Amino acid sequence: MVSSTHCVLAALVLVAVGSSPVTAKPAVDATGPKLPDGKTYCCGVGSGPDCGGPDWTPLNFTFGAMATTVDVAITIDSAASGCKGELTKVAGTAVTFPNLANKTDCLGTILRGTGALTSDLLVTYDPAADTLTVEVDSEGVTAVLQVCT
Repeated sequence: MVSSTHCVLAALVLVAVGSSPVTAKPAVDATGPKLPDGKTYCCGVGSGPDCGGPDWTPLNFTFGAMATTVDVAITIDSAASGCKGELTKVAGTAVTFPNLANKTDCLGTILRGTGALTSDLLVTYDPAADTLTVEVDSEGVTAVLQVCT
């Protein structure tokens, strides 16, 4: 049997410890990971930085909703090319192009046209700096693209 003294002591302990409810913080940000969706990243044009070399400039990547597609505009050796609706996947910092190795893929065709392998393309997204880095190892290309305005 619980006496009234025990109930009073229990109430005092709750007040002393703090009786406000404990709320757990979510383990993952409710907004999800930061994506480059809806943004245009560029170098060599507009407000973008220099692309770092004359051969691959300007570069322009415009991401669609949820960063599942991207429109790419590339000028290589003064020849402008573009791809609309290129399928993309952003996972952490890696930006990949699932169809790149397909013979009919627009961006893959542009890369192969330079003599590069599609596996030479490496695109990384830095969410803290909000930049893209585009590298094509066999071509010696490394360009950091910033959000264009």
